[in-house]
Amino acid sequence: RFDFLKELKSKNKEFSDEYVNMMKQYYQKLMNNPTELQNSLNQLKGGKDQIDSEGGITITPEEYCCVKTTDETGQKIFLNLCGSDKVDPPKEQHILEMNNQEGIRIPLSLSERYEDFDVHGTACEVYDIIMNPETLKKTENQPLVMSFILSLIANRLKERFKKVILIDKYVRLKNLKYKGKTVRSQRIKS
Repeated sequence: RFDFLKELKSKNKEFSDEYVNMMKQYYQKLMNNPTELQNSLNQLKGGKDQIDSEGGITITPEEYCCVKTTDETGQKIFLNLCGSDKVDPPKEQHILEMNNQEGIRIPLSLSERYEDFDVHGTACEVYDIIMNPETLKKTENQPLVMSFILSLIANRLKERFKKVILIDKYVRLKNLKYKGKTVRSQRIKS
Protein backbone atom coordinates (compact mmCIF):
# COMPACT_ATOMS: atom_id res chain seq x y z
CA ARG A 1 0.00 0.00 0.00
CA PHE A 2 2.80 2.41 0.77
CA ASP A 3 5.06 1.58 -2.20
CA PHE A 4 4.63 5.07 -3.61
CA LEU A 5 6.14 6.50 -0.41
CA LYS A 6 9.16 4.20 -0.66
CA GLU A 7 9.66 5.26 -4.26
CA LEU A 8 9.44 8.95 -3.35
CA LYS A 9 11.93 8.47 -0.53
CA SER A 10 14.40 6.60 -2.75
CA LYS A 11 14.30 9.46 -5.30
CA ASN A 12 14.56 12.22 -2.73
CA LYS A 13 17.06 11.81 0.11
CA GLU A 14 15.45 14.70 2.01
CA PHE A 15 12.14 12.84 2.20
CA SER A 16 12.28 12.02 5.92
CA ASP A 17 11.12 8.91 7.75
CA GLU A 18 8.98 11.23 9.87
CA TYR A 19 7.10 12.42 6.78
CA VAL A 20 6.63 8.84 5.54
CA ASN A 21 5.17 7.86 8.93
CA MET A 22 2.93 10.91 8.95
CA MET A 23 1.58 10.00 5.48
CA LYS A 24 0.96 6.40 6.59
CA GLN A 25 -1.02 7.62 9.60
CA TYR A 26 -3.04 9.99 7.43
CA TYR A 27 -3.77 7.20 4.95
CA GLN A 28 -4.92 4.87 7.73
CA LYS A 29 -7.09 7.64 9.21
CA LEU A 30 -8.78 8.14 5.83
CA MET A 31 -9.35 4.42 5.38
CA ASN A 32 -11.02 4.23 8.81
CA ASN A 33 -13.24 7.29 8.27
CA PRO A 34 -15.35 7.13 5.07
CA THR A 35 -16.75 10.65 5.50
CA GLU A 36 -13.31 12.22 5.78
CA LEU A 37 -12.10 10.12 2.83
CA GLN A 38 -15.02 11.37 0.73
CA ASN A 39 -14.33 14.98 1.76
CA SER A 40 -10.65 14.59 0.80
CA LEU A 41 -11.52 13.03 -2.55
CA ASN A 42 -13.99 15.83 -3.30
CA GLN A 43 -11.33 18.41 -2.52
CA LEU A 44 -8.80 16.66 -4.76
CA LYS A 45 -11.30 16.52 -7.61
CA GLY A 46 -11.93 20.19 -7.09
CA GLY A 47 -15.53 19.17 -7.07
CA LYS A 48 -18.08 19.92 -4.50
CA ASP A 49 -21.58 18.61 -4.62
CA GLN A 50 -20.74 15.00 -5.45
CA ILE A 51 -23.80 12.82 -4.74
CA ASP A 52 -22.84 9.57 -3.02
CA SER A 53 -24.40 6.11 -3.34
CA GLU A 54 -26.80 6.80 -0.44
CA GLY A 55 -28.10 10.01 -1.99
CA GLY A 56 -26.09 12.30 0.27
CA ILE A 57 -23.95 15.17 -0.87
CA THR A 58 -20.76 16.58 0.67
CA ILE A 59 -20.70 20.36 0.64
CA THR A 60 -18.52 23.12 1.98
CA PRO A 61 -20.91 25.83 3.15
CA GLU A 62 -20.32 29.58 3.37
CA GLU A 63 -19.61 30.99 6.81
CA TYR A 64 -22.31 33.33 8.06
CA CYS A 65 -21.98 34.03 11.77
CA CYS A 66 -20.81 32.50 15.01
CA VAL A 67 -22.94 32.40 18.16
CA LYS A 68 -21.50 31.78 21.62
CA THR A 69 -23.55 30.26 24.42
CA THR A 70 -23.13 27.64 27.16
CA ASP A 71 -24.58 24.28 28.05
CA GLU A 72 -26.28 23.45 31.33
CA THR A 73 -22.91 22.75 33.00
CA GLY A 74 -21.41 26.11 31.99
CA GLN A 75 -19.28 24.65 29.15
CA LYS A 76 -18.78 27.20 26.33
CA ILE A 77 -20.50 26.24 23.10
CA PHE A 78 -19.88 27.87 19.73
CA LEU A 79 -22.47 27.49 16.97
CA ASN A 80 -21.18 28.21 13.48
CA LEU A 81 -24.17 29.21 11.39
CA CYS A 82 -23.33 28.50 7.75
CA GLY A 83 -25.28 28.76 4.53
CA SER A 84 -25.70 26.66 1.41
CA ASP A 85 -28.34 26.75 -1.28
CA LYS A 86 -28.12 22.95 -1.27
CA VAL A 87 -30.26 23.09 1.91
CA ASP A 88 -33.91 23.75 1.12
CA PRO A 89 -35.42 27.10 2.09
CA PRO A 90 -38.22 27.21 4.69
CA LYS A 91 -41.61 26.16 3.38
CA GLU A 92 -45.13 25.69 4.61
CA GLN A 93 -46.34 22.10 4.68
CA HIS A 94 -48.47 19.66 6.61
CA ILE A 95 -46.42 18.30 9.50
CA LEU A 96 -47.21 14.80 10.77
CA GLU A 97 -45.83 15.50 14.26
CA MET A 98 -48.45 18.28 14.56
CA ASN A 99 -51.44 16.07 13.65
CA ASN A 100 -50.94 16.97 9.99
CA GLN A 101 -51.57 20.67 10.66
CA GLU A 102 -50.02 23.34 8.50
CA GLY A 103 -46.60 24.48 9.74
CA ILE A 104 -43.29 25.84 8.57
CA ARG A 105 -40.46 23.40 7.98
CA ILE A 106 -36.99 24.93 8.38
CA PRO A 107 -34.37 22.45 7.16
CA LEU A 108 -30.95 22.45 8.78
CA SER A 109 -27.96 20.16 8.93
CA LEU A 110 -26.05 19.71 12.19
CA SER A 111 -22.42 18.55 12.31
CA GLU A 112 -20.81 16.28 14.82
CA ARG A 113 -19.29 17.98 17.85
CA TYR A 114 -15.68 18.99 17.64
CA GLU A 115 -13.40 20.54 20.19
CA ASP A 116 -11.56 23.84 20.02
CA PHE A 117 -10.25 26.45 22.45
CA ASP A 118 -11.54 29.89 23.33
CA VAL A 119 -9.31 32.99 23.38
CA HIS A 120 -8.16 32.09 26.91
CA GLY A 121 -7.08 28.58 25.91
CA THR A 122 -10.03 26.90 27.62
CA ALA A 123 -11.56 23.89 25.85
CA CYS A 124 -14.94 24.46 24.22
CA GLU A 125 -17.34 22.60 21.96
CA VAL A 126 -18.19 23.67 18.41
CA TYR A 127 -21.04 22.65 16.13
CA ASP A 128 -21.57 23.66 12.51
CA ILE A 129 -25.15 24.26 11.42
CA ILE A 130 -25.96 24.60 7.72
CA MET A 131 -29.14 26.33 6.63
CA ASN A 132 -30.43 27.93 3.49
CA PRO A 133 -28.96 31.45 3.09
CA GLU A 134 -32.50 32.84 2.90
CA THR A 135 -33.13 31.58 6.44
CA LEU A 136 -29.90 33.08 7.74
CA LYS A 137 -30.61 36.49 6.22
CA LYS A 138 -33.85 36.63 8.20
CA THR A 139 -31.83 36.54 11.44
CA GLU A 140 -30.07 39.84 10.65
CA ASN A 141 -31.20 42.56 13.04
CA GLN A 142 -34.16 40.41 14.13
CA PRO A 143 -33.46 38.99 17.60
CA LEU A 144 -36.81 37.13 17.70
CA VAL A 145 -36.02 35.27 14.49
CA MET A 146 -32.51 34.48 15.78
CA SER A 147 -33.98 33.19 19.05
CA PHE A 148 -36.41 31.01 17.12
CA ILE A 149 -33.62 29.57 14.94
CA LEU A 150 -31.49 28.94 18.04
CA SER A 151 -34.39 27.13 19.71
CA LEU A 152 -34.60 24.83 16.65
CA ILE A 153 -30.87 24.18 16.90
CA ALA A 154 -31.14 23.57 20.67
CA ASN A 155 -33.91 21.02 20.07
CA ARG A 156 -31.83 19.24 17.42
CA LEU A 157 -28.77 19.13 19.73
CA LYS A 158 -30.91 17.68 22.50
CA GLU A 159 -32.47 15.06 20.20
CA ARG A 160 -29.25 14.00 18.52
CA PHE A 161 -26.57 14.39 21.19
CA LYS A 162 -28.54 14.72 24.47
CA LYS A 163 -26.82 18.13 24.73
CA VAL A 164 -28.78 20.91 26.46
CA ILE A 165 -27.67 24.41 25.51
CA LEU A 166 -28.86 27.67 27.03
CA ILE A 167 -30.07 30.07 24.37
CA ASP A 168 -31.48 32.83 26.55
CA LYS A 169 -28.06 34.52 26.91
CA TYR A 170 -26.48 33.87 23.54
CA VAL A 171 -23.97 36.28 22.02
CA ARG A 172 -23.70 36.77 18.28
CA LEU A 173 -19.98 37.40 17.80
CA LYS A 174 -19.38 40.49 15.69
CA ASN A 175 -15.69 39.84 14.92
CA LEU A 176 -15.92 36.10 14.28
CA LYS A 177 -17.92 34.55 11.47
CA TYR A 178 -16.65 31.01 12.03
CA LYS A 179 -14.99 29.28 15.00
CA GLY A 180 -12.21 27.14 13.54
CA LYS A 181 -9.38 27.42 11.06
CA THR A 182 -11.35 26.59 7.93
CA VAL A 183 -14.99 25.93 7.16
CA ARG A 184 -15.52 22.19 7.36
CA SER A 185 -17.19 20.15 4.66
CA GLN A 186 -20.29 18.32 5.76
CA ARG A 187 -22.41 15.56 4.28
CA ILE A 188 -26.07 16.45 3.95
CA LYS A 189 -29.11 14.64 2.58
CA SER A 190 -29.59 15.52 -1.05
